Amino acid sequence: MNFSSTNGLSSNKRSSNGLSLIKPFLNRQALTPLNSNFLRIKNILKNTLSIPVFLGIICCVFTSKALSLTIGDGCLDNRWITIKTDKSKRCPKASGWVETQLFDTDDITSNRTLENYCVYKKLSSLTPGSTTAIPKEIKSLIDAGYLEGNAERDCVVVASLASPSAAADVVAVLEKQLLSQTGKLELPPISPEVSPVRLALLDTLPTAEHSPQSSLTRSPHGASLAEIAQKLLCDQITTSCYANLTSQLALAYVAEIRDGEYFTFRDDYQGGFFGSITDLSLAIQKELQAWQEKAPSSRLIINLSLGWNGHSWGGHDSNPAKFSAAVKSVYDSIVNAVCRGAIVISAAGNKSKSELTDYEAMLPALWEELPRPSAEECYTLTGVSAEKREQRYDHKDPQENREKESETHLTGLVYGVSGIDSLGNPLSNSRPRANARIVAFGDHAAIKNTLATNTEVLTGSSVSTVVVSATASMIWSHRPELSAEQVMDLIFSAGEQLNIKADFYSGVSSRPLLSRRASMCRSLAYACKDGSCIGPADCQWTPALIDLNGTSIFTNPANDVFELAELASCSSTKDADCSVIEHGSVATTPWTMPQPDSEACPNCLKSNMNKSLVMQSSSSYSGEISDVNLVINDQIYTIPDFSLGDKIVISDLTPEALNSPTYLSFLVNDSYREWVPILLTE
Repeated sequence: MNFSSTNGLSSNKRSSNGLSLIKPFLNRQALTPLNSNFLRIKNILKNTLSIPVFLGIICCVFTSKALSLTIGDGCLDNRWITIKTDKSKRCPKASGWVETQLFDTDDITSNRTLENYCVYKKLSSLTPGSTTAIPKEIKSLIDAGYLEGNAERDCVVVASLASPSAAADVVAVLEKQLLSQTGKLELPPISPEVSPVRLALLDTLPTAEHSPQSSLTRSPHGASLAEIAQKLLCDQITTSCYANLTSQLALAYVAEIRDGEYFTFRDDYQGGFFGSITDLSLAIQKELQAWQEKAPSSRLIINLSLGWNGHSWGGHDSNPAKFSAAVKSVYDSIVNAVCRGAIVISAAGNKSKSELTDYEAMLPALWEELPRPSAEECYTLTGVSAEKREQRYDHKDPQENREKESETHLTGLVYGVSGIDSLGNPLSNSRPRANARIVAFGDHAAIKNTLATNTEVLTGSSVSTVVVSATASMIWSHRPELSAEQVMDLIFSAGEQLNIKADFYSGVSSRPLLSRRASMCRSLAYACKDGSCIGPADCQWTPALIDLNGTSIFTNPANDVFELAELASCSSTKDADCSVIEHGSVATTPWTMPQPDSEACPNCLKSNMNKSLVMQSSSSYSGEISDVNLVINDQIYTIPDFSLGDKIVISDLTPEALNSPTYLSFLVNDSYREWVPILLTE
């Protein structure tokens, strides 16, 4: 799984004393400038005051864990995930390795399948590149029948799935757009009589109960999603909420450069930017345990605004029996959650600009194509029947409230979500062939006056997934007697059909299925149509561009004004040497770090009214950027030199340029290429 981030430590002068560091071994490509007009912008990180305190805190923790792991090609060479067979009562010993069970066997939500997972850790360092094959000590246990043959290294390839773009002076307008496009504005006040569900964000936020809003997080991704969720879930007037928001840390790894070398370590206190595949399976299982211990009578929704590339890291096969042990641990954890009545909602992912594998939905979202376990399978797994599990919710017949049309019945293991803009079109950074059946608004989402300081404006399926999770929370809080399956069927049935062909879904259809736009307003109206709850008076969705023309981003004078025709350009479809794919994105190359701690272009907007593009870079950006390009469809334009904080206007955009997906592309720290989606406004 690939994790991306825009924050991290970049100073090579900071002490690493006491840290258990993971040193990746990289085959970095030589930097090839895209054009002769080479731009380098550098700003020194000023915020260093808190770093010694932070290192002092984790110093004690990491020395107690005592394991230093070696990483090659994004995987933990010294950490292998296996599954024991019935021949072994416990994880069998392997000479030179420390064996432990992956999941806590005392967990009340564990089951016999999860109890079979074993982790083997190597105490001594290994030679880089020597461990792609199964170590002989573990291989001998497989040959003897004590372990299954799908042993695999634990790969740190899980990524958050949204592109940050901070725009402080337009956040109020963006918030209003978010609330309007999601249907939140039309909702009636939240009644104190609702039964709040439990909505868990598995992301970059440290594990916490009750509305996590931390200003101490490294990555803005989880904090921003928590703020968006809180805004959609709660009523400022009545102070009631549809859900209690919790978090489980799934992305705990941080990368940095020291003396020209890359190092990686875990930060369980402030969170990280990316994580391993088993980090995700453990986070799911820990959330199930916390749910059963602290709120067993509440419904549970698990939000996964993260994912990994199945083509690169496994799990793309339609047969789970062929998954590696690490990937299968996530699959089995999700099965366990579904069997216990939880809804798992997962982001389809965004473009990473990888030419070989940058297509189809990321995992776990793509597992919507896999069937959910049957009632009999769940009973065998958990020992609890569906009828007994649902008794506390006054469960009704699963066939009730289901439309006759079979395509409205969702039968997959998870519920994938992809993003759309305010016009109902796929987001400009959507992955090819990754349109989900349920889509939701996710374009430049932001919340004003947040309690957390480390938040960003986000564009991507991460935001859309939170919108759908909030919608499901709202339905379940009003109708707790509905099953998980019924809630998601209801959201899909109430959705407005769009002219977007769904690319992945459960079951078989004789005709193309079209995506439907999730709306909080329409979903509540549909849920309350029988009079069982109070629905909204009216739901009207008006596709419209956001109006930002009155904000300072457009009214302040520009440092430079250019016409698009004046910029040097080339066509990636006609010119063999015209490309911006020299370096992988952080979404596919987790070891091209460190991550800058702010957004390079917080105000990158296209104005339909002014026929212009406005780009205002951040004067506080801590990274080093070069090779700045404007990408409009297949045309690549060179951006002239400028200083951080400058405002550049490109005038006289053609109608094609205005209506085409547009990105700002730049190289960060000579290591990876960042892609900033540009918002089209009035």
